Amino acid sequence: MKQKQLHKPYRLVTMLLLVMAILMPYGGAWAQTQPSEGDGSSEHPFLINTAEELKWYASYVNGESGDNVVHTTACAKLMNNIDLSTVCGEGKGNWTPIAKYGIYQYKGEHHFDGVFDGNGHTISNLYINDENGSNLGLFGYIQPTESRTSVKNLKMASVQIVGESYIAAVSGSGSGVTFENIEVLSGSIASYTKAYGIAGCSGNAKNCINRANVTAKRTYAAGVINNIRDEVSNCSNYGKITAGRGLAGGIVSNGDGF
Repeated sequence: MKQKQLHKPYRLVTMLLLVMAILMPYGGAWAQTQPSEGDGSSEHPFLINTAEELKWYASYVNGESGDNVVHTTACAKLMNNIDLSTVCGEGKGNWTPIAKYGIYQYKGEHHFDGVFDGNGHTISNLYINDENGSNLGLFGYIQPTESRTSVKNLKMASVQIVGESYIAAVSGSGSGVTFENIEVLSGSIASYTKAYGIAGCSGNAKNCINRANVTAKRTYAAGVINNIRDEVSNCSNYGKITAGRGLAGGIVSNGDGF
């Protein structure tokens, strides 16, 4: 019995649908999750309302949003509390840090160099479980080329991060950045070495509070920041800080900036 063959027009339609399926980014079209307001400039930051929009923003900074261009200076502002459990977690996978390649920026890769304003809102349920991973957090690596670069007015809750080194709730690593009005309300941050409540950076911290437990199996652990660049003021820690071989501090683990 002969099999019925598709007519040529139907074959063309089928092939077109297959090509579209291959080219479409995993998780649906990016246009569906791009913030409806803002262009990423400092004057008109992306206004982020949902976890899906924050995920799109991370992909946009990382050059994975469809145009394959890294947007290291893209600015954003939260307009609502964000629950990341819809885009990361057990069974869903890890959060991909904004500026995830930053520690290798000397090899031509990138870092974040914009302004991220939490606008007083809370990001909850950030999840990363990567025992071999470094520079893990909401951001991977932040390094300003302009004084405007900062992360501010942000709260984070129920943070769960496991990695190898340079692990923190807000930024795994970086240099010269200012963190202002940041509070980590709860969570657990653990690594082999270099674990921090807020930032594994050399930078400035103003009005920052950590309540998450921070553990480094080997050394370097702190509640707020890795190293002081110019100023740490009005900061406090209420989490349990543990380093297996020392160099642990409630606020700072390394004092080059004193």
